[in-house]
Amino acid sequence: MEQKFYVDYSSIGEIESNGHLRLLTGQEAVENALRLWIASFRGEIIRRPELGGYIIQWLMKPLSDDVAIRIREAIEDGLYEDFQPRVMIRRLDIVPNYERDYWKIELEGYCPAIKDNINLSEKLRRIA
Repeated sequence: MEQKFYVDYSSIGEIESNGHLRLLTGQEAVENALRLWIASFRGEIIRRPELGGYIIQWLMKPLSDDVAIRIREAIEDGLYEDFQPRVMIRRLDIVPNYERDYWKIELEGYCPAIKDNINLSEKLRRIA
């Protein structure tokens, strides 16, 4: 399989010393895109408004083991259906933090397009 080159701007708006937005490449670019995709609403991705929004509905529910299963299924389905480049999940943990009212999402995977591992750890607050 041909290795592709992926680029993306930093989702946290990091500025380089030359005043330009920080440009991410390869593994960093894919992880950045995945981070944004997981937390996006459907229609929020400007160039592809049909994408995203897979877990937002579950962030509006109370923290529970059942909702953790639904979030996991939503991420798995979404990665399969519309996230590019493809990411093959090796480990996906959805852990509720009841005390602070957020979800910890940890994903380890492999991206064949860049021939590299993907590691993501995000905390998403429940939408009340």
